[in-house]
Amino acid sequence: SNCGTSGQLQVFDGTTWASLIRGGLPGTPTIGTVTSRNGVASVPFTAPVSDGGAAILFYTATSFPGGYTGTLNQAGSGTITVSGLPAGEGYIFTVTASNETGTGPASGVSNTVWPITLGQSYLGGIIFYIDETGNHGLIAATADQGMEIIWALPTYNDQNVETFTEIGTGSTNTDHIIAQNGEGIYAASLARSYRGGGYSDWFLPSKDELNLLYDQKNVIGGFENGYYWSSSEYKSIYANQFDFAWVQYFGYYLQEYGYKSSPINIRAIRAF
Repeated sequence: SNCGTSGQLQVFDGTTWASLIRGGLPGTPTIGTVTSRNGVASVPFTAPVSDGGAAILFYTATSFPGGYTGTLNQAGSGTITVSGLPAGEGYIFTVTASNETGTGPASGVSNTVWPITLGQSYLGGIIFYIDETGNHGLIAATADQGMEIIWALPTYNDQNVETFTEIGTGSTNTDHIIAQNGEGIYAASLARSYRGGGYSDWFLPSKDELNLLYDQKNVIGGFENGYYWSSSEYKSIYANQFDFAWVQYFGYYLQEYGYKSSPINIRAIRAF
């Protein structure tokens, strides 16, 4: 035997030399829809139809611009993670497959993703929560909208409002509170009237959204070492059960209820 051109083995059968192809390059992977979260892109792909005659060893995803890469060591389809993407710029990706012979042609380009990170200034405030898709979340105002603010106007302090506690309900809560109270100087109204970044969809966070805000208080900054209102009413066991709403103490972790007439701080948030 004898080595011929790259990827070939020359074999002599006693009469003539013959070239046996040891392996060609893999085919072209198919790229999927890329998502990003906290500066990390997830790049899904489907394996090429042909492995070139030799098992695929790994796949590589490459960003444009920047040339950031990630690899996945397997033969079949999967998702490649590309880390360290700076925020503030859009990225597209391609994927290649490699076997023992070399690297095959790149896939088509992906959709564009814009990496976002916790603590990033974005759309009028500071990002403090990113959901599992990496494309949506919550933004906090950069400063409080009021101190020593009541939750509802005195006429409505003891009346039931349809509110919820979960993430994603703060805006609805705010709408319901304002519908009952009308105009006035109180927590939900002041949060809604905030115009940070020119946006008009700010709201008072729900109980669970307020807890997320507390978790990122050092990233956001500017909080008082005191209580903050949520937009979630507290359903009390007391005789007049609608006197209270959920609050959170920002000196340390503590969620409890406060009288709606109590003077407490507020910080507006918005969704993206």
